[in-house]
Amino acid sequence: MEQFVCVRVIMANAMDLSLFQFDYDMSFAVTFLHADRTVYSRYGSRQDKPEEADNHISMKGLAETMETVLSLHQAYPDNRAQLEGKQPRPVTKQVPEDYPELGKYKDHLDYGGAVAKSCVHCHQLHEAQRLAPWTAGEKITDAVLHPWPMPNTIGLTLDPKTMATVAKVTSRSPAEAAGFESGDVLQLLDNQRVTSVADIQWILHHAPGEAALPYEVMRNGNTVPGVLRLAKNWRQQVDIAWRTSTWDLRRIALGGAVLVPIEPAARQALNLKKDALALRVSHAGRYGSHAVAWNAGIRPGDVYVAFDSLTTDQSETDIIRHVLTQRKIGDRVMIAFLRDGQRREVRMKIQ
Repeated sequence: MEQFVCVRVIMANAMDLSLFQFDYDMSFAVTFLHADRTVYSRYGSRQDKPEEADNHISMKGLAETMETVLSLHQAYPDNRAQLEGKQPRPVTKQVPEDYPELGKYKDHLDYGGAVAKSCVHCHQLHEAQRLAPWTAGEKITDAVLHPWPMPNTIGLTLDPKTMATVAKVTSRSPAEAAGFESGDVLQLLDNQRVTSVADIQWILHHAPGEAALPYEVMRNGNTVPGVLRLAKNWRQQVDIAWRTSTWDLRRIALGGAVLVPIEPAARQALNLKKDALALRVSHAGRYGSHAVAWNAGIRPGDVYVAFDSLTTDQSETDIIRHVLTQRKIGDRVMIAFLRDGQRREVRMKIQ
């Protein structure tokens, strides 16, 4: 640790977005930099289940990443080619306050009694990045709607106590098709040096809708190459329900409701087919713009069986994507739901 100059940033106010580019839904994120602003590595990832939120990070994993960063620093600038892909991409907003939705914030915190209220929270950046095109009537890209995919999206589970060691490969996944094996130590992906799960997320975040990403792993002391192929629309499999920034999308698309899958036994008790839409309302906002579903008559415990044109099995993420890609502000959608075994229908306005 003594070989690093450590700087702790506790707010996103006035943050240089041309340099600090990471998954803004993280509760802990590290950017390793050279003095000339070259990015060596990013660290910090998160699980989709709240009770397992920090399962993708560990002190041992961070230490291994830091050791590798030191070796990258010692080899710099001769290794610049392996670092080129890690560098920040051009931005349209230099600081968070440049977004209209965040323009009310100042470049400092109000320590006179309104610290939390005056702070730009990192997740608000994802919200602003989505809200800007939505309110302008423009298309929200998959990269903005499904940012920073975790490796499990492609079938890779990494050991958090290491830098980038494969713990598990999901059957019939892109990772299995690409030849990854448990125990592989990922060295290169898309010609970039991999030093953490966050590095993999960065690469996947910037991958196109259809891609062939070359990789290298260390396997039993040998370097093994391969190609990870991503099919068209692969990114749409990324679940965003766990993200704090999705809360604003629920306001827009779901009227402030939170939807969760029902258990198989509950589905059977309601006589719903396996492939039928069945999402239970676990929460419905009661205040302001988050009370649209409530004001339409939706209550916690209701089970959605139809939403607009959707009647087959869907996730909450699928419904949000449907609204953001097929509807616009002011549209009204029909929602059919079951309450006490009775089917009801309401119409709700999209925000």
